[in-house]
Amino acid sequence: MNDALNPGWYESPEHGRRYWDGNSWLSQSEPIPSNKQAGLWSEKRKPIIASVVVLVLVIAGFSWNSSRVSHNRQVHNQELIAKHQQELRKQNAEQISARNALVTEVEGAIKKMAQKHIQDYTISANQIYYVSCNPVGGSYSVLTQLTNTFQCFAATLHNSDGTDQGYYYNATINWDSGEYTYGLGKP
Repeated sequence: MNDALNPGWYESPEHGRRYWDGNSWLSQSEPIPSNKQAGLWSEKRKPIIASVVVLVLVIAGFSWNSSRVSHNRQVHNQELIAKHQQELRKQNAEQISARNALVTEVEGAIKKMAQKHIQDYTISANQIYYVSCNPVGGSYSVLTQLTNTFQCFAATLHNSDGTDQGYYYNATINWDSGEYTYGLGKP
């Protein structure tokens, strides 16, 4: 059968070519010309291409995961900020409530003082209907203020026109210590 072949290069099963001289095969072989090896998925290129594909997928996965982690971190930070703001609002409300209670206590102390002033004739009145204290030059809901001065009115008479008559008292409250002073007269 080999005698029927003309001399020349023939493909061999070892992925190369061998020369037939007309009588026998030469031991020297020749690689397949590059135009036959140039396919994208040649045996030599498959591991390289597969490695590149895996690398691209790993990088894409890392990038996607990083953006997801970043998003989750942002959401977590926003939740922390919202929680902190809610806690601050609650603390502020508690402080304002405590300040309101202290002002009510001061009004009660001034009412007792005014009643004593009626008894010792310091003021001319029969009774104290109510005492109302208002901050001078600001608001006591401004939590950064350490003290407030109050002008307090002790109502001793209801007028027919709906107004009240009475006496002015003053008070100063230290919010940090909860201590206060008060006395007769405008601040």
